[in-house]
Amino acid sequence: MRGDGLGQAHQPGPCERHLLAAFRRGASLLRAAIIGVCGTFGLIATHGHAGEVLVPLIAAATAVPLVQAWHRDRAPRTFVAADVLVAVGLGLAELTQPYEQVAGGWVLAAVSITAAACRFERPDRPLASVGIAAAAITSYLAAAVIAEGSAPMPETVHLMAQTVLAWVAMSLLRRAARLCDALIDHVAQRRATAAAAKARHAADRAHLAMLHDTASTTFLMVSTESGDEFPWLRAQAARDLDLLAPQTAASDHDVDLATLLRSLRGQHGLQVDVVAPDRLVLPARPALAILHGAREGLTNVRRHSGDTRPRLSAREQDGTVLVELVDRGCGFDPATVPAHRQGLSSSIRARAADAGLRAEVRSAIGAGTSVTWTWSRD
Repeated sequence: MRGDGLGQAHQPGPCERHLLAAFRRGASLLRAAIIGVCGTFGLIATHGHAGEVLVPLIAAATAVPLVQAWHRDRAPRTFVAADVLVAVGLGLAELTQPYEQVAGGWVLAAVSITAAACRFERPDRPLASVGIAAAAITSYLAAAVIAEGSAPMPETVHLMAQTVLAWVAMSLLRRAARLCDALIDHVAQRRATAAAAKARHAADRAHLAMLHDTASTTFLMVSTESGDEFPWLRAQAARDLDLLAPQTAASDHDVDLATLLRSLRGQHGLQVDVVAPDRLVLPARPALAILHGAREGLTNVRRHSGDTRPRLSAREQDGTVLVELVDRGCGFDPATVPAHRQGLSSSIRARAADAGLRAEVRSAIGAGTSVTWTWSRD
């Protein structure tokens, strides 16, 4: 895009774009209003003096910015030429004023708003703005010299100062909009960085949870079980390697949850009663979350409950999959579980939530424990 007079060309941000759009339309409407009102009252005050010239001029000077407010981009060069002609016409209108109106009156107001507003109307075309302002001021001063014989110094200073101050104000406002855009970009970058860090943290947590549910649990059993338990531990270690393989961890295909749950029979030295349909196909993510949670639950059963025959059931009803692990052991009080216990808090509840599941743990001292996973296909 074109340069803006503030430095190298750049692509405006959202704040600057909205500000420039408001400048373009607002300045055109303001110019039309001031020229129309001041010109009308000027004609009334002079009893229609030179009305045959001024009425068409005032009408054109009012209509051009009104049309530009909505259609400037359709013919930008045509509108620049029209504004130059209108500016010259308004300046030379000083020649039509009665003697007492020279160097003042509505013509000065019309020239002032034309010179000041043109930069707001064309913030991306500084040369066009300079040309329009120069045409308005030069023609006005030339007409005043012809009418009075010399340039009116107060009005000259007024026009120059007002135009410069208006343009400086526009530049400052535009710089402020750029600062807002820079701040928005900075905040967006920080949010993106934080989101990336959060994603990495979640991935690390998932990886640690996977290690906790697979290899670390198996290693613990290897270190504590007797030799005759090793055959199923070897099979368990093989399954752990499969789960830890990158292609399996990244998989998003459907899996048979019933088969996964039946693989838990006889593990951990328990005789798990698995009740499930022949096939229960789920997406891999919720299915693996249920599998890992069930394995963690069975680990807790073996280590804490005293029940060697827990029941693991799965069924689907009306699009909702329900998996329940129940033991008839000693139970516990959930309110007294320490916050640092990884198994109950992370492997079951947190992972279930991450996979779109709802996990519920119910237990009471002396009444056993049940863990329920619920997943909906909707």
